[in-house]
Amino acid sequence: MSGRISEGRGRKTISFDDEWAQLVSASKEKQAARMRLNRAGEENQSSQGPGLNVTPSVLRSRAGKLESGVIPDLKEAQRKARERVADVPGSMAGFSCDEAVSKFIERWDDQVKHLEGMLGSKGIAGALRAAADDFETEDNSRRGEFERMKREYREGDII
Repeated sequence: MSGRISEGRGRKTISFDDEWAQLVSASKEKQAARMRLNRAGEENQSSQGPGLNVTPSVLRSRAGKLESGVIPDLKEAQRKARERVADVPGSMAGFSCDEAVSKFIERWDDQVKHLEGMLGSKGIAGALRAAADDFETEDNSRRGEFERMKREYREGDII
């Protein structure tokens, strides 16, 4: 049955073995692009590229950059854009686009508020801080477990 493709009534059919081989091949290609945790600790990790070093302070720093850099820059861009189009509504009497410009400004404001919410303390910045807190809690918990094991077991003990 392997390796056979038959044509019948205008459609091609493929054997189970060939279809399985194709699925396995596609899966291997996808896996190569994913993170390869099973290789952690091997001597030759050059194919993995640079390491990822995420700490609570890095997460908090990124949250701070969102709130003190990105969001104020977003608000400033919105302010400048509104200044440039503020005079347009009402100045185009008789044109049907006058109402559309007003609606555009209204939607622009709504979208900027939405984006600010997604980035701010109730959005990504808040999630980054929560992740930092979770990392610290987990690290402290693990540290406590290791300290407990150090007290319970002496070097050379058989566990």
